[in-house]
Amino acid sequence: MSLTGRRLLHGVAAAVTACLPLWAQDAPPRAEGQPTLRAGQVLPAVHSTAQADQSYALYLPSGYSAARPWPLVLVFDPGAVGTRPLQLMKAAAERHGYLVAGSNSSRNGSWKSSFDAANEMWADLHRRLAIDDRRVYLAGFSGGARVSAAVANSCHCARGVLLDGAGYSVGTSPAAGETFAVFSIAGTGDFNYGELLKVDADLDRLGRRHFLRRFDGEHAWAPAPVWDDALGWTSLLEMKDGLRPRDEALLASLVASALERGRGRESAGQLLYAVEEYQATIAAFDALADTRPLKERVAALGGDPRIAAARKQEKADLEKEAGQDGRLFGIMGAMREPEADLVALRGEAASRVRALRGELDRETQPERRASLQRVLGGVFVGALEQGAPLVEGGQLQVAIAYFELAALAKPDAAWPHLSLARCRGVAGDSKAALRELSRAVEKGLTAQRLSEFVSGNPKLLPLAGTESYRKLLASAPADEP
Repeated sequence: MSLTGRRLLHGVAAAVTACLPLWAQDAPPRAEGQPTLRAGQVLPAVHSTAQADQSYALYLPSGYSAARPWPLVLVFDPGAVGTRPLQLMKAAAERHGYLVAGSNSSRNGSWKSSFDAANEMWADLHRRLAIDDRRVYLAGFSGGARVSAAVANSCHCARGVLLDGAGYSVGTSPAAGETFAVFSIAGTGDFNYGELLKVDADLDRLGRRHFLRRFDGEHAWAPAPVWDDALGWTSLLEMKDGLRPRDEALLASLVASALERGRGRESAGQLLYAVEEYQATIAAFDALADTRPLKERVAALGGDPRIAAARKQEKADLEKEAGQDGRLFGIMGAMREPEADLVALRGEAASRVRALRGELDRETQPERRASLQRVLGGVFVGALEQGAPLVEGGQLQVAIAYFELAALAKPDAAWPHLSLARCRGVAGDSKAALRELSRAVEKGLTAQRLSEFVSGNPKLLPLAGTESYRKLLASAPADEP
């Protein structure tokens, strides 16, 4: 995946459409004699009966029965870890009655592999389970969100798309011909925050069904309560369209939750966020539930000048961020030039990043902190993504400079130190490589991830036989069960 400006972006090759034979066909018959899949728990790896190298994590609600068809959510993690989103979504899936499958084969970097994984996951789930094809949803985070939107546009099979941390693919945006609803999830400190605001505005202009759910966080899978809101929203749309029985208790609960969340925003001084979510909830519940409490809050806040000021400030912050990003990425681009003064450019970029970190450490105003987090998050991801191909391309010192910038941008992150360890291994400096691995462990890298990383990098494999590495591995925290 490449980074242009401050967004994680993909280009969808024209050949991608040729990778979608299954979606356009009738669902395959369910296979007989398949082993029983346990309900009520996340199954980490269900292997396809037709392609054993393809697998997905699966969650079946405890009440699952093949006696009736069930709605399905197909989920795409950018790192092909299907259990990661399912652990966050399982409570919502249980409450709202959704089958959820997370691909272990789709990852950032290859559109073809992602579409192949989606195809096989679709086919295998239909072989095993009773699925209501009128209620299929696609969800993903970051590059996985882009996969979800691209697949939905290609397959015409999705009733809705749940986009977390990113929008559509590069060069594409919501279009009038699309029919699927969109639930967008934006961390206020996510470097793709502005992109998701634009996606929501485009959907509103087109008259499409849409909802924007903010949460206080950076570029990461949204927390479990957000996924409960997302599947509550899809359940609501199904009730409106006669695809799910009307559930008065659930409707009342969803309205009460929206009111409580909005009141929390108001208490925190986030009046703009509160009003926009009240309004979106009122539109979603139109003619289906009593939204008078929400309308009363909108009326009470409607004339507050702080809302217009917050909207103006948010726009100004996003414009300022784009300028800061542009300057930093300009310096990083200059580092790759053959005659570049790498030492001077690295120093200038590092100085700018340190200044941003210092400003963030001193800042107490939440919206301003979020803006600084967005800039630093963009630098972090951009440096890691642009640095990776430079290792193979022979620009090892430039790659090291990029990874050091990533470590400055997010001092608590382990990944930059893994990337630096890889570089030190390529340079033949095992002592320095071990030092970076140790720093990654200090940042929380688990023993399993450390072992997988070293075993997957041939230049680091000699470390595995050393006493220092064995001690480091023994000191690393264990993975959560």
